Amino acid sequence: MNETTSSKKTNIIVVIFGTAFVISAIAASLLVVRANNLQAKIEQLQSQLNAANWPLTQLQPMAAQARKLPVAVACRKEVTGSRSILLLKNLSSEPLALSIIFSNPTLMETNAYQVDIGGRQIYQIGNSKIGNLEGRAFTSGDQIEVANADYDPFIAKFP
Repeated sequence: MNETTSSKKTNIIVVIFGTAFVISAIAASLLVVRANNLQAKIEQLQSQLNAANWPLTQLQPMAAQARKLPVAVACRKEVTGSRSILLLKNLSSEPLALSIIFSNPTLMETNAYQVDIGGRQIYQIGNSKIGNLEGRAFTSGDQIEVANADYDPFIAKFP
């Protein structure tokens, strides 16, 4: 082989490697641009998601409040005895149909009642339909659950 042919072959190899290097550099540059575009798009979508979630986080406390049973519960001692009388006050202007469950964990006893309370009315449990005149004495540790299908239940223990 003569020197000219060898030199031409070397030049061709150098050109091929140079071209491959340039193509590789262009491909790498295109990949970097594509990655930057994707990162910008991810940041834009994240910003949109955060903006969409903001009203939801603001509404969550309001939604929890909307499910709160509009009933005030109080307890007092009988005037003539030592038993407790439960008072339920409907805080809304609309009548409420309530399901009331009393539980005594010590005696493993449960009683359930249905009560309708008019809007802004107080219902006294004790000397009425539910309570000691029917043999149900409320004692310390008894649990009460007041529920309505439209609201979250209210659960408490007698003091």
